[in-house]
Amino acid sequence: MNNDTLELIGRRHTAEETERAFFLARTAGFCNINMDVIAGLPGESPEDFAETLNRITGLRPDALTVHTLSVKRAADLKRDARAAMLRHDVTGKMLSLSRIAAREMGMIPFYMYRQKNMLGNHENVSYCRPGCESPYNIHIMEEDQTIFAFGAGGVSKLSVPGPNAEHNILRSFNVKSVEDYLARSGEMAERKLRLLSASPDGRDLTGAFSL
Repeated sequence: MNNDTLELIGRRHTAEETERAFFLARTAGFCNINMDVIAGLPGESPEDFAETLNRITGLRPDALTVHTLSVKRAADLKRDARAAMLRHDVTGKMLSLSRIAAREMGMIPFYMYRQKNMLGNHENVSYCRPGCESPYNIHIMEEDQTIFAFGAGGVSKLSVPGPNAEHNILRSFNVKSVEDYLARSGEMAERKLRLLSASPDGRDLTGAFSL
């Protein structure tokens, strides 16, 4: 909810547009809306993060997912960051504020996962009001469910059960360009059909991964 931060990290929307999108979703009848925030973004103070949480609290979402910044190896932030940007003690304060905000909104934690290169060795946590838990989040991380993705940049996944309750994941990627996706929609559909034709016992891995 800090427009300066959004501009700095390359997000091409404003906080006000986020709020409008939220209200449009509510008006359309969505009764379980999650809001995502990232703790540890460059230049942000705990006070900035608290203001974001205050504005989110005013929206009364049904769930809140709090991500700790994970700096990718190729990211500009990783190459050019100053020490002040990556202070894990500041991130820890932000996560404490998020726990308080979630509790004040009547939410409880239901899901947690960790990624590489997270600031301060923290984690990502999803909170929600009772009854608003999202199985989707859990299945995404466990990669134990088949998912068909539509739209530019979407990744379909075919989950093939293996021995010892393990799952082989076969993937089909949609092109990222919206223009290319629209022009090649037939090809994208064909990729999904090829994914479905993969051997159910996982033997056709080579052909599936060449999609």
